[in-house]
Amino acid sequence: MKFSRYNADFGLNNNATGCWLFLVLFLNFGPTAFAGERDGTLVLTIDYPTVSGAFEYYYDHFQLEIQRQDHSERKTICYSHTWLTFYSCESKSDFSKAGEEGAVQVLELSAGEWEVRSFRVMAGQMTFWPKNDFSIPFTIRPERATYIGDFHPIGCLYKGPLLGVTMAGPVRLLITDKSARDIPIAQSKKADLGPIDVSVFDVDTLGNPWLTGHDNPVVAAQFEATCPHEWQKQGQL
Repeated sequence: MKFSRYNADFGLNNNATGCWLFLVLFLNFGPTAFAGERDGTLVLTIDYPTVSGAFEYYYDHFQLEIQRQDHSERKTICYSHTWLTFYSCESKSDFSKAGEEGAVQVLELSAGEWEVRSFRVMAGQMTFWPKNDFSIPFTIRPERATYIGDFHPIGCLYKGPLLGVTMAGPVRLLITDKSARDIPIAQSKKADLGPIDVSVFDVDTLGNPWLTGHDNPVVAAQFEATCPHEWQKQGQL
């Protein structure tokens, strides 16, 4: 909730004005405006990048960018093995099974229409992200949780121009429903999580080369074969 217009109109310069402001807001918006009861919860998992199904530690940071669809709020969600970031990131894996590393994230958000708009990965001094934003929509409902999927970056390696040194290239983002695995972990992190809606968007309908809802070995092989030059031309720098 924004109070800037009230500050401008009333000029909060004494206690009496502050009391009148509180009364006006309470009568107009009710107690839920102050108690935070209109918030909901976002549940998702972000994984550590892999190449050919194996963790690749050339990458050290992965983040998602989310925002309300009216652009009034933005947040960054990340998983990182580096301190070279401006964000507070998860760095401890929730999974002990071989071949899995990532963290189930539980965030309180204001109720309304939101979207995943972009992502970034860091590999040493390189950062990769799509040139154009996209929109993976989801709805946050009051006093409910919404699970939107497992976000798994799939990278590629190539031989660089300097002495043939192996370098990390751009990534595709695989988004799948792993709610059976992830929701119990989310509930252990937030005991009062409440009812949970599973709403994993079919990103294949977007026609975006950086997003996929299916782990297709043929497509994966094509991606790795053209890494990084052809794919950089199509969207990541």
